[in-house]
Amino acid sequence: MSVFVTDRPELKNQFLDDKFLRDYLEKNLVSEFKDEIFLDLENFGERVVNDILLLGEEAERDEPRLENIGDLNRLLISSAWRKLHDISAKEGLISLGIDKKYGASARLYQFSKKYLFNSSSAYFSCPLAMTDGALKVLIEHGGDQFLSAVEHLSSKNPKMFWTSGQWMTEKNGGSDVSRTETVAKLIDGVWRLYGVKWFTSAVDSEISLALAKPEGEKKLQLFFVKLRDERGNLNNIKILGLKNKLGTKALPTAELELCGVPGIPIGKLGEGVKLISTQFNVTRIHNALECVSSMRRQFALLNDYARKREAFGRKLINLPLFAEVISDLEELFQKCFLFTFKAVELLGVCEQGETFEIREMAEKQLRLLTPLLKLYTAKKNIEFSSEVIECFGGVGYLEDSGIPKFLRDGQVLSIWEGTTNVLSLDFLRAINKEGIEGLKGLINDSDLENIKDKYLSTDSEELQRNARKICLETSEAICEYLYRN
Repeated sequence: MSVFVTDRPELKNQFLDDKFLRDYLEKNLVSEFKDEIFLDLENFGERVVNDILLLGEEAERDEPRLENIGDLNRLLISSAWRKLHDISAKEGLISLGIDKKYGASARLYQFSKKYLFNSSSAYFSCPLAMTDGALKVLIEHGGDQFLSAVEHLSSKNPKMFWTSGQWMTEKNGGSDVSRTETVAKLIDGVWRLYGVKWFTSAVDSEISLALAKPEGEKKLQLFFVKLRDERGNLNNIKILGLKNKLGTKALPTAELELCGVPGIPIGKLGEGVKLISTQFNVTRIHNALECVSSMRRQFALLNDYARKREAFGRKLINLPLFAEVISDLEELFQKCFLFTFKAVELLGVCEQGETFEIREMAEKQLRLLTPLLKLYTAKKNIEFSSEVIECFGGVGYLEDSGIPKFLRDGQVLSIWEGTTNVLSLDFLRAINKEGIEGLKGLINDSDLENIKDKYLSTDSEELQRNARKICLETSEAICEYLYRN
């Protein structure tokens, strides 16, 4: 007796199949580059459902592992993961974002391409996000001594291309980076870092930005760290173990002991938190992009399934209630997409806007939007994935279908780069600094007044207790405004 297995849904070219993305770019891209960008995205939309998707699936089957060599561990990574690294370089998934040729549209181009890539990449999108953030830090705060690193991080040559980590999390600290215990000691003119970083993703990266306390100081410093020496050996770093995670299985995440790894300080002494926030504000937008990429991919799979699967004598898509659920999912995705790409637009204007005044306004709005965007899209992606599994029924609960991984992987997106609570409090700080009026033009006036009343008429303790509710309601209002306008 054979076991019945439903055919897996099929994916079409993910650019041609995504009318919402195409219409958005038609409206928002600078016209002189539109044909060039559309052709590239069309070609890439085909790749992400063919060779890239196959590499992503292979990388998830061949998970990273450790090999014991004496008292040290060596990280073993699948060849598919390495190939995803090379494709990322060649396709310009980092370099496009800083290409002066495209001006303020550079970020729209880059993020549109990475949006297509993410859900096929086995979460190679994670090191790319941290690389993009590290690149921004080094360009804006690094100075001439990091010009070579900038060249590597933005290279389209796979042999030159570096990815970056982002080392903040420690056992005691977690989200509270002020409790960082990693110490930086100045020894014979070289800063060396000592401590344990408890959760470091993309440990196969060439470099990382790391927080540490200079010996005798209270404030944190940001350091540039190379993971390997000239011979390719780990640079006074011990891999204590790989993390056994709920999802993102292909992504190597480890606990590291820093045993005097050389580090180069970035920026002024004591500005570590401020500088690394430049990195994680970029990675938070990538985190939101990951969410909308996941939503879009799940919707594509569900839509294909619903047009083939029959129940009660009709295709699922023709059953009124089922069609209504799919319609609701599509609307949720579109709202989150518009929210995310509004932030991408603002990021592009901040970096390559025509005037100082335009860039300054964009920076203020982006500071207010980013924590809201990250917390809201992460929450909604989990809801979305759960509903999609239910729509598939029993099939959706089977690993063979490829559907459960979206829920498992999606759960981390509400944790990476700040939990909902952390981001809610960050939004309150942003309001305190930038002013609520910065949301004008992103939300209806009546909703803006409602938020203002809650913020101004509430004492500090109650405001913190209600922070999540305020943030979710504000995010809903922004999404609704962007969707209707």
